[in-house]
Amino acid sequence: MSQTQTTVNPWLIMLAILFTVTNAAAGSEPMQVARYSIIAPVATASQADPLQTMVAIRFPEPHITTVGDAMQYLLRHSGYHLAEAKAADPTMARLLNHLLPKVHRQLGPMSLQTVLSTLAGSAYQIVVDPVNRLIAFDLTPNYRQMKLRMDDLEPVQTVPEPTTNTGRDS
Repeated sequence: MSQTQTTVNPWLIMLAILFTVTNAAAGSEPMQVARYSIIAPVATASQADPLQTMVAIRFPEPHITTVGDAMQYLLRHSGYHLAEAKAADPTMARLLNHLLPKVHRQLGPMSLQTVLSTLAGSAYQIVVDPVNRLIAFDLTPNYRQMKLRMDDLEPVQTVPEPTTNTGRDS
């Protein structure tokens, strides 16, 4: 090995380290993208956490009928999915089968996570699995303590009574 080769190698190594450090430092500094526009080269909140994406949504009337349908529709481009109902809290299946309230047909603008929480209602808390990108819902402790047997409860159907003419107007 010659003397020239042994002195060149440390210089090449130092130059490579200097180049790497300079590029790493330059990547975190704001950069000018137009004459009066400067941006920081970092991910936006929505890019870092897709559940923080701001959305305004109107669910299609004939196709989306349940809370579960609405949540599936909402999550379709987010990268997240609903957890299997059998793997989550047993009450989640009931939540997903509830009819979508008319007031929830149009929501936003708000974060995707807030829309999901709104659809679930105050009795449920959202559970996020960021590793598998799954969403589930658990009953909040207040409702869990009620110990109601949900299977025994049936919704009451209210039908307006027919009006009868009593003959007082004649």
